[in-house]
Amino acid sequence: QGKLLIWLHHRMYSEMLQYHMSIGDDAALVSLCEAEGTGSNRALWLTALRLLTSPHIDRPRDQRALQAVLARVDEFELLPAMEVIDLLSACGNITLGDVRVYLTRLADREEAVTAAQQTIVDDYVKQSESIRGQIDAIQSSGVVFTDSKCDVCKKELEFPTVHFFCKHSFHQHCFVSYCSSSEDECPVCLPRHNEIRDALKTQASDRANVVSFGETEADDSNERASECDVFQQLSEYLARGLFTDYSAALAAQTVHLHTPATKGCRQ
Repeated sequence: QGKLLIWLHHRMYSEMLQYHMSIGDDAALVSLCEAEGTGSNRALWLTALRLLTSPHIDRPRDQRALQAVLARVDEFELLPAMEVIDLLSACGNITLGDVRVYLTRLADREEAVTAAQQTIVDDYVKQSESIRGQIDAIQSSGVVFTDSKCDVCKKELEFPTVHFFCKHSFHQHCFVSYCSSSEDECPVCLPRHNEIRDALKTQASDRANVVSFGETEADDSNERASECDVFQQLSEYLARGLFTDYSAALAAQTVHLHTPATKGCRQ
């Protein structure tokens, strides 16, 4: 008890955690983390996890203590889930039952993320189909412009006018004063187009900087290449969109919809 008081006074929490582990008091380890592992000391939970999952400890762990530590590490995002699983799998004395709650919570969260991403993908598919339909309509039949007000000043349209296939219309003088960068694109849609172009530039930069499969950037690549996780690289590349050329699709979708349809006349 004297050592614990001295360590506590000097905030030597790591030594206290190691002491509790050495005597098999997992509950005391969790209590210490609950009391002191907040704010800037949240890393105590990670230290506790590493101690509980140490392969050098041959005794069974307190299941409730392990679950409590896993929950806090997950809550505070102290370590990626895959690294946590690596720690757990390296310890032969931890069973599936000990970590079932953590793995179930992790699977439920991943499922929710997947569902949310699928919703976004479905929305993009619907938008793409809508744009394709508009392009087909423009290419196969005439376009009737029914907007009677200028999209800049909101007043009634009067000659001369400028119309775009995206159905935005302008007085010619409003268009000239409002358009500051490109006379060939709808000024209302232009900000969104610039955002997409910036995203495409970032994607192109990622492609240029990416490392080939099985290679590493370090000089000792021969040793590290054997340890390279190809599937991890593949996941990263897919996340970056490195296998998809969006620029051609963007051009095909926007060239017809956002270029001038008529100038100096009203449809």
